[in-house]
Amino acid sequence: RLQNRGGHVNLVRHANAHATEVGQQKLAGLTAPITTGWDSSQAANRGGFDQRDRESTMGHLVADMYLSAANSTGRTPADIGIVNPGGLRDEFPGGLRTSLDTAVSDVTVAQALNVTPFANNLWTTTLTGAQLKQVLEEQWQTTADGAQTSRAYLQLGLSSNVSYTFTGARDSSGHATLNNNIDEIFIDGKKVIDDQQITVAIPSFLLGGGDNFRTLSQGMDAKDTALVDSDAFQSYLKGEGTISPRFNKQAVKISDVADSYDASGNLTFTASELNVDSFKAPAVEKLSVSVDGVELGTASVEGGTAKVDVPLAGKVAAGEHVVMLKDAATGTEAHLTVTVGGKKAVAFPDVPAGSLFYNEITWMQQSGITTGWEDGTFRPRNSVSREAMAAFFYRAAGSPQFEAPAVSPFKDVASTSPFYKEIAWMSSAKLSTGWADGNYRPYDEVSREATAAFFYRADQNGVKF
Repeated sequence: RLQNRGGHVNLVRHANAHATEVGQQKLAGLTAPITTGWDSSQAANRGGFDQRDRESTMGHLVADMYLSAANSTGRTPADIGIVNPGGLRDEFPGGLRTSLDTAVSDVTVAQALNVTPFANNLWTTTLTGAQLKQVLEEQWQTTADGAQTSRAYLQLGLSSNVSYTFTGARDSSGHATLNNNIDEIFIDGKKVIDDQQITVAIPSFLLGGGDNFRTLSQGMDAKDTALVDSDAFQSYLKGEGTISPRFNKQAVKISDVADSYDASGNLTFTASELNVDSFKAPAVEKLSVSVDGVELGTASVEGGTAKVDVPLAGKVAAGEHVVMLKDAATGTEAHLTVTVGGKKAVAFPDVPAGSLFYNEITWMQQSGITTGWEDGTFRPRNSVSREAMAAFFYRAAGSPQFEAPAVSPFKDVASTSPFYKEIAWMSSAKLSTGWADGNYRPYDEVSREATAAFFYRADQNGVKF
C-alpha cells in the first residue's frame, strides 16, 4: 500500500509539472493591460479590479471572442456576443491584482484559463430586439420576484458591433426607473427594432438565466456550438497573435434630450459615462457631432461628460434623424434619435429667393447634399471640384455607413484630407476609378463627361439616391 501511495504521489507530481509546462506556453502578445472593471479607490480589494458594475476592456475582449468563436463553427452563426462580468476572473497581464507594477508580457495558457476558468459551453440563441432590450434592462439586478439584489447593477460585456444609450443611474437609484432605463440599441450602426431577430453567442451559464439575466433563457432555437469557452479563448488568442485593449465605450448615458428641436436653433443634450473603467484606459477628450452623416461640430469632454450644443440651422431638415457622437482616439460611437421640427432655414445669403436655380439649390441644402462653405455661402457660380462632387454623391446616397481604409486608394488623397472618407467611398462603391497614374486629382474641376460616368456607375453598381 505504501508503494502504491508513492506511485500516486509521483503521478500527481508529474501531472503538476506537465500542467505547469503547458500553462507557461505563449498564446498571444499583449500591447497594453486588458482588465476587468477597475476603481483606484478600491485598491485594498483585488487591487481595485473586478468591479462588476463597470464596462471593461476584458469584457470587450471576451465578448468579441464569443462572437468570433460562434461564427467559426460554420453551424451556429451569431450577430453579437455577450459575457457576464462574473465570468471574468483575472487580468492580462496576470498579477495585476497583487501589483499594479506588473509588466506587460505575453499571454499564456495559464493566464487565459485564469480569466475564463469555468469551462462553460458556448451556445447561441435568438432573441427579438425587445428581448435584447430587456436583457440590458436586467443589468439592474432583481430576483425573480422583483426584489433588488445585493449587487444593484451588473455590466454586461458586448461585442464591438453593439452600442446603446441609457438614461438610468447605474446603481440602486436606477431601480426607481426599472425597465425604462435603456433608450436605444444599435448593431453595426443600425437601430435595433422590437421585432428584429438577433442571434447572440453566450456561455451556458447565461443561457440558463444565470446572474438574474432571465430573458436570455427565453430565446429561440438555442444551439450548442460544441465549443468550451476556455478552449475557444485559447484558440482566439492564438489566432490573433497579438492583442490590444479596445477602449470604445459602448454604453453611453444620455440626458436632457428635447422632445423636438427647432430646425433654426441648436441641438443640445448631455452625454456622460464616456470612459471605459479599466486600468490605464484613456479618457475621451472630444466628440464630433453629426446628424445623418452631416458634421455639425464638436463637443469637449470633461470627466467623461460632454455638454453638446451645436447649431442645426441650414443643415438639418424637419423630421426624425440619427445623431452620432464619435471619438476618433478611442473609437467610441454613440447614436441617438432626435426629432427636428419646423422647416429648415435657408442659410445661403448669396442665393436669394428668385435666383436662377434657387429651388434646386434649396433642395440640395434641405436634402443634406450640400452644406455650403464655412462662411455660410453657396457660391453658385463657382465650379465644382472633384472632391466636392464626391461629397455630393456620398450624401445623396444617404451617407451610408462606411469605414474609410487606413491606406488611401489614391496617391494624391491623404487620409487626413477633408473629404477623404467620401472619396474613398466613391472608390469602394466603384463610382470612381481615378486616373491611370493612380491619382484622383481632388482639386480639379469635375467635367460633365466625368459626372455622366459617375451617375452611370452608380446605377450599374446599385447605388441608390
